Formats: sequence, C-alpha cells, structure tokens
Amino acid sequence: MEQDGRWSLINEQGKKLFEETYSEIEFPDRESGFNSAGELFDSHGNCLKVKKGEKWGLIDSLGTVLLPFEYDGINSFDVNDIFNVTIGDKEGIVKNGGDVLLPIEYDRTGSPSNDNNYFYAEKDGKKGIIWCSDYKVVYPFEYDEIELDDDTGIGTASKDEKWALIDVKNGKTLTEFIYDGMSYSPKSQTAITRINWGTNSWKQGLINKKGETILPPEYYIDALESDYFIVRHIDDD
Repeated sequence: MEQDGRWSLINEQGKKLFEETYSEIEFPDRESGFNSAGELFDSHGNCLKVKKGEKWGLIDSLGTVLLPFEYDGINSFDVNDIFNVTIGDKEGIVKNGGDVLLPIEYDRTGSPSNDNNYFYAEKDGKKGIIWCSDYKVVYPFEYDEIELDDDTGIGTASKDEKWALIDVKNGKTLTEFIYDGMSYSPKSQTAITRINWGTNSWKQGLINKKGETILPPEYYIDALESDYFIVRHIDDD
C-alpha cells in the first residue's frame, strides 16, 4: 500500500503487517509472494527488500530488520538466504541476518553454477572463481577471461593473451598457457586450440577434456554439430 510516497504492506483484510513505512518495497526475486493465507513466502527466509532513505535493507513480514539499511543494491544470489550486495561500485555476498560471506571489495560477483558449486567474480579488472561452500578462492584473480561449462566445470581461461584448459571442480589447470586461442565443446568433450602463424594466419589442433593432445596445432579445423570435425593439414592444397 502506498500513501504520501511511502509504502507498507497490508493483508487481505486491509490490516498493516508492520507500522514502519518505506520509500520502496520489493520482493527479493520472482519466486516470492504471498500464499492463500496471506503469509509471505520466498526462497530467502521470508524476507522483503526495502529502501529507507537512499539505502536498501531486508526485513521479515513482521517488520523485523534482517539486513541493515546500508547497501546501494541487494539482489538474489539464487541460494537460500544469500544475497549479492553493493556499496558504491563494489560488490560482496552476505547472509540473511548480516553475516558477510564475501567482503564488499569485488568489481562483480556472478551467479552460482548449475550445481551451486562455484561462481565467477572480478577484482581489480581480473577474473577468478570462488567456491560456494566456503567462499574461498579456487582460482585466483589473475585471469582476463574464463569460459566454463557449468555442468562439468571444464573450460578455458586466458592470461597475458595466452589460453589454457582448466578443470574447476578438481582445481586443475590441464594445459600450460601456451595457446593464442581455445574453445571447448562440452558435447564432444574436446577443445580446439589455436597458434597464430604469420599475419592473419593460424594453426589449429585438438585436445581432450584431460588436456591430452589429439591433434597437434598443424591444421585448419571446422567444428560440426556432432562429435566429428573436418580437418585440413596446412600443407594441403
């Protein structure tokens, strides 16, 4: 209910759920709402995202403050009771109740992988990967790009303009950072590698998901939709 630019919540009988009013009230995500009994429900411990002055916080359906009003932004982290928060241009992760899980010092904090094992983050212009279980860094913030298959945790990473194959779930770097380009296919479980050769020319090869060489970078390779590739040796006419 809005009155004089201030918002509060009422139930189906028109009774206020709490006396405090706010400049804005939002549900944390699209899964939130009220059930047929007029009870608040969501995946974040029955909470509402509210704005007081210029800052955001969290309250429950009785108006009890769950997260103090000190954030410029609060967004769902897609994990129960966990939120991405912003102060200025920095982001962090907090638990419903105020416990800081990841300090508010990152350029960006991404969403969890499909299995909720890890997530991307950026700090000082570099990318890294953090575990969801304990919020410890599994890949340090030294990469320019990281591209992963969420289901397997295998993918590619680049630093200093060189690429390698990585396995996030096992914390392994599967190849050295020696390639000028690399693209991993979850379907074929292989990666096409590229070595630049002369001006506007390159050589390509194939490696498997363990980082083992299938074809050395001596070919031109066209990836198909299936598990097959068209390859041509660079010496072929």
